[in-house]
Amino acid sequence: MFSRAEGTSSTDIIMTTSPLFKAMLSVLILTIITTVFSCRKEEGRIRISGTVTDPLQQIPVADAEVTLTGKMLQGGSFNPDPSVITMTNTASDGSFSIDIAQVRASELTITIRKRAYFNAVQTLTVQEVSSDKAYEGSWLLHPEGWVNLRVQNTTPGGASDLITYRIFSDNPECSNCCNSDYVQGPGPQYDNTVLCRSSAGTTAKVLWNVHKWNFSRADTTYLNIPLFDTVYYHITY
Repeated sequence: MFSRAEGTSSTDIIMTTSPLFKAMLSVLILTIITTVFSCRKEEGRIRISGTVTDPLQQIPVADAEVTLTGKMLQGGSFNPDPSVITMTNTASDGSFSIDIAQVRASELTITIRKRAYFNAVQTLTVQEVSSDKAYEGSWLLHPEGWVNLRVQNTTPGGASDLITYRIFSDNPECSNCCNSDYVQGPGPQYDNTVLCRSSAGTTAKVLWNVHKWNFSRADTTYLNIPLFDTVYYHITY
């Protein structure tokens, strides 16, 4: 026989002590926990992986910096200036992996850089890295070399002396690259040095025109770009 406190009913006592009620309560709690963890599992992820290779030496590039940036949603619109989302480095075999929570961005860009190499940049669409869709790729980092060109008037003819010259190579647009427009070198004392970078293993073309003593002469030479080193050339006129 139950003794019950004032204000409780026999129904209350049966539900709180019934094995059936306890079983139902356990099932309910388990369902809630499962739902919560299921929701967390279904949260979107950005997964990007791949390898970075030096195509000239045909070796993996270790310790290259990999940066993921994006045009993030801010205040109801996408910021046109990219923000850094995450960074990592390649392993000894040139591999890397990014696995982060989904972000709200209109555009994602992978930039891979290492000293003495040209950067590799790739823009990824939202569809390519949509929620829980892994993206796997391969990237090439081209090693660089340098050109040191000295242009010197060693036999002055007069104030009308003039040389025009340029260095041309098959490079992307970049800082200090050997893709200059024609440079003018006026006067009898002209002496100038140009230092620029190019892809190692390729050829740079140097073109120049000399105007002196009422005649003109055009000339061309080709320079092989060394790996991680500098090729020197001296034009005298």
